[in-house]
Amino acid sequence: CTDAYQVLIAQMDDMQAGSTKVAFQLASPGNRASTASPGGYNEDKFSRMVRNPTYAPLLSGFGYEVGAHGKQGSEQYVAQVRVFQDAEKSNATVFVFVMSLQPASAVDEKDCLGDFKLKRGHPPE
Repeated sequence: CTDAYQVLIAQMDDMQAGSTKVAFQLASPGNRASTASPGGYNEDKFSRMVRNPTYAPLLSGFGYEVGAHGKQGSEQYVAQVRVFQDAEKSNATVFVFVMSLQPASAVDEKDCLGDFKLKRGHPPE
């Protein structure tokens, strides 16, 4: 899965189910280098980061809406995501996702990435 919008939806759907696994697996190698250190493959550290009060609303399970989104230059994809905090959808937190687009030359094949390994020759993005 290298299409940025599909990556965002897969991550959001999984987080809305209370999981951080797909967000971890689909995070860019550069993102994981800082959020899942050392080495970028520490899934427990990544999960703790997402579950902290700043990002915990992503796990609320009350749904979300993707607002303005699209490529920003040739190397980034930006999306505004409104995450609902209650069943009535009257309270929400807006997150701005800035995602790096992965070139076809990026390879990341660790087993912990499951079905989301970046294999040699993948489509760019």
